[in-house]
Amino acid sequence: ADDEIGQLATSFDQMLAELEDAHRQTEQALQTQRRFVADASHELRTPISVVRSGLEGLMDDVLEPTPQNFAALHNKTLLVSRLVDDLQALALADAGRLSVHRQRLHLPELLAHIQATVGAQFEEQGVHLELDLQEGLPALHADGQRVEQVFLNLLSNAARHTPAGGRVRVSARATDGPFVEVRVSDTGPGLDPADLPRAFDRFYRADRSRSRHSGGAGLGLAIVKALVEAHGGAVAAENAPGGGACFRFTLPVAEKAAQG
Repeated sequence: ADDEIGQLATSFDQMLAELEDAHRQTEQALQTQRRFVADASHELRTPISVVRSGLEGLMDDVLEPTPQNFAALHNKTLLVSRLVDDLQALALADAGRLSVHRQRLHLPELLAHIQATVGAQFEEQGVHLELDLQEGLPALHADGQRVEQVFLNLLSNAARHTPAGGRVRVSARATDGPFVEVRVSDTGPGLDPADLPRAFDRFYRADRSRSRHSGGAGLGLAIVKALVEAHGGAVAAENAPGGGACFRFTLPVAEKAAQG
């Protein structure tokens, strides 16, 4: 009916639909939170158990107090420390309190520093790292340490999935808008199309058979997403036309940011 009762019924139906949608979103958020806590506990439990067993072995004289054994235990504590730091960064990002200290940042200089830092690792793996930067690339309005972390996470991910003799390529171009777009691509097997939408999910590993030792905790790409979005940029995952995975993201240009 088109009278007041009919309008009331329509409004009531709309309210019910909105409540059902809100309930569904709340339930999904709770499930995501529960899964995150379970995954975080699982990731932390293994290295902590190893450290505990090692210390108990040393105390009971079952394990020899050799430099190798101490080094192994120390490596596990470093792993726990990195996991805690990553989880804290993600928690701050969720709360909107991830600190970003913006300044003029020259990307070629930063990438030259990063190339010098990871160059030995790439050479050891037999993977070629190349830079392809647009000439006259504008300065960025970004946090140098945060952007460096983005690159290190992406390069570490690319190196793990690129076979010896392969190539990892970092390219950067200015967009029509106030951003620079960066692409990190490799010549590895690429991503399964089904995995692309979840590439930046926390604790998600595209290769489920990959061990945690070689595949990481599944937080690297989630950290990348959080850091880029904290700068006002966007991230995406795709497969390069010639094969291999490609991760692209945008960062704001200094001059445009200052005008805004």
